[in-house]
Parts: sequence; C-alpha cells; structure tokens
Amino acid sequence: KRYYLTPKVILVRSQNLQSNGKIDILKLSKALDTGMLKFTGTCDIKSAWAKLFSTDDIVGIKVNTMA
Repeated sequence: KRYYLTPKVILVRSQNLQSNGKIDILKLSKALDTGMLKFTGTCDIKSAWAKLFSTDDIVGIKVNTMA
C-alpha cells in the first residue's frame, strides 16, 4: 500500500548523533532505520522504503542536530 494522501513526518531522537561537529553516519543510519521500521510496521528496511517510495521518487531528509 502506498501513502499518497497526506504528507508524513517521521521524528526520531537519538543521543550523540554528532561528534566534534560532525554527524556520525552509522548512528544516524540506525536511527533512521528504526524510525522507518516503526512507521511502516515492516520487518526489514528494504521493505520499509519500498512501502513508501518507488525507485523514481526523490526523498529529502532533514537532520536537526540542534534539538
């Protein structure tokens, strides 16, 4: 099932996503995966992304390290 009707926002909070002013990509990736799995209710990350987006979609992700 695809979600087209309403925009969705996924908010994931995680401690220590940055070190020395740089984002820790591994921690960010894990936090994003956790949010996607919970949001979609799927068991694997590839299915989670496929449930929401096609390979033709352009997806923007905003990371706020100030919150």
